[in-house]
Amino acid sequence: MNYHLNFLIITCLATRSSTGMELQVTKKETPNIVTTITCLKKPSDGLYLTENNILINQRHHCSIINTTTNQELRKINSEDSYIQSIGVHPDRIKFALSDYSVKDGQQKIRIYDSQTYAIEHTINWNDHTYIKSIAFNKLDEIAVTKQRSPEVTLCNYKTNKTTYINIPGAVTEHKRICDPHIALHPTQPISYVTWRNVYIHNFETSKTQKIDSILTWHYVCQYSTDGNYVVRGSYDKIVVDTENDNIHSQVMPREPHNNVFCNIAIHPNSKVFITLLESSRDSHKNYTLKYHTINDLGCITAMDLPFYTTSSDQTVLSFSPSGKKLFVNIGDTCAELEVPFEVIYQNDTKEKFPFILFLLKNYSSHWDDIEIPQDVNNFISKILLEVHKR
Repeated sequence: MNYHLNFLIITCLATRSSTGMELQVTKKETPNIVTTITCLKKPSDGLYLTENNILINQRHHCSIINTTTNQELRKINSEDSYIQSIGVHPDRIKFALSDYSVKDGQQKIRIYDSQTYAIEHTINWNDHTYIKSIAFNKLDEIAVTKQRSPEVTLCNYKTNKTTYINIPGAVTEHKRICDPHIALHPTQPISYVTWRNVYIHNFETSKTQKIDSILTWHYVCQYSTDGNYVVRGSYDKIVVDTENDNIHSQVMPREPHNNVFCNIAIHPNSKVFITLLESSRDSHKNYTLKYHTINDLGCITAMDLPFYTTSSDQTVLSFSPSGKKLFVNIGDTCAELEVPFEVIYQNDTKEKFPFILFLLKNYSSHWDDIEIPQDVNNFISKILLEVHKR
């Protein structure tokens, strides 16, 4: 009996349907809005700190919002200051804010504890160039980019060691001035900087590798949480770079002419990323969210969002730590969406999973009348779902 049970379960787990053919047809579905956040105005950026708490930048102050209660837990601001950018540690134990003083033009980067909201470190930014972005890694470092400048500053906020990267010749790559975008490898001293081309810089060896890009310019660049790939893009193309011995790039096919990519986000624990598409119709803009697989860039599912705007406001996308929820801001609307089950797990998991649990329960009821405790069942369920993640 034991052998047959194990054989059946292993067979169920080992048989995984191929997604290649299925992903050719894009399935449209209605987004499940978990909650609409009404306790704040237009944010310029938002990042999860915990499964239910989000750090949101509203320019004149930052708010920590609990999405379950739809309440502001903490307001963080400095008098007469303008918050430029925010960043969150990969383990979500810290977050950083950069602010600009209206009185004297002084800029500071403050690093906070995510639980107590206490300031742990302050970095005085003596350069008057506007801070564009802040990125964390797990090595007690933050990388700072400046507006319209290819120079990247790496600061170790515990040792106060500062390293500068200036990409030679990068400024002459553009006919027009634009901003750089940077992603820090989560565990290694490596940065991925996109300007016109791509520059991979190793902070230990001080060597920079240049990769010619098919994109005329970049508006986004993100590392996956395991550091195995980078998703970057412009308004008309998305590129996925897999970091093996040699960089292998995949280019997503163009969308129809009236659709442009305006944002992306990478799922925290599945090989999935999302693209946000904008299309203009009549006097307002419409948005479509698409979930894609990393391996073949196929579309798992798509959903038209019921959020509209008449202006070119910045859009915000952020996954919760579990990857089961997605924070979306478009125009005046802030909401949490449920991430579809089939996005996180293999397509056939819904069918296999109940059958495996039935086998376990049926087996336990005939084995010397010993029932499997509920916590054990829950543990087995969690393991089965982990095995079937994308």
